[in-house]
Amino acid sequence: MNYSIEILEEFIRNQIAKPTVDPTIVQTWYKYAIECPEWGNLTYGHARNFCFLAKEAGKNINEEFGFDVIKMHFYGIWKHTKIKKIKWEKDHSISHFL
Repeated sequence: MNYSIEILEEFIRNQIAKPTVDPTIVQTWYKYAIECPEWGNLTYGHARNFCFLAKEAGKNINEEFGFDVIKMHFYGIWKHTKIKKIKWEKDHSISHFL
């Protein structure tokens, strides 16, 4: 299975326009995606990398629009990240040290 941040950004944008799964269910990006026809062939081995790239794609979309688009359109996924204490926003305060 081949996927990248760009492909996942396009997937998220398409889901914003016309969701194929209920975005209010608290779940990960991986669990959301495997219910979609185009990602149905993902396996559990893809979960970690898929979630990481989807979160990065979500950060990019949020940064582009200047507000939390993910929270607005994918509340269940956003809520899952809050339960797991994962940050959506990039921390720009330390990025110049890396």
